Amino acid sequence: MAGAAVSTVLGLLAMSLSGDFATAAQKPALLKLAAGARVGVVNLLDPGVTHFHASRQLQNSFLKTSTVGWPVSAMLMQALREGLTQMGLTPVAAVPTEALARAREACFLNAALAKGLPKACGPLYGQLAAAEHLEALIVLGPGLNDSTHAGG
Repeated sequence: MAGAAVSTVLGLLAMSLSGDFATAAQKPALLKLAAGARVGVVNLLDPGVTHFHASRQLQNSFLKTSTVGWPVSAMLMQALREGLTQMGLTPVAAVPTEALARAREACFLNAALAKGLPKACGPLYGQLAAAEHLEALIVLGPGLNDSTHAGG
């Protein structure tokens, strides 16, 4: 498989470094990566789970956030490693830059992802990818519990 192009769609967020970052979340394009391409796996989630209980009586509704006791980044990498390796790609655990971690709300929660990645977010991902010599990124980020947020 060496030297051959590997065609794949990398879920959540996939972008080519030479592509237009602002359109990464629009109509998913087939991303062609060479065999052995380095694919960064980035976790932007806090180690916590939030549960909202909606009751018929408002006073009985509540919001609870609990810190999880498992390594979210390691679990994400474990879940993706085999599939990426089978496609001939090289998964790389990438730590988000401080700037990217600060912008996660703007890049995920407050973004209309169905319209594409906010323009200000592209350079942040590009800087991380360039620093780590990555051809693509898979990013796990926070989202709203709302199917319209991502156009679904």
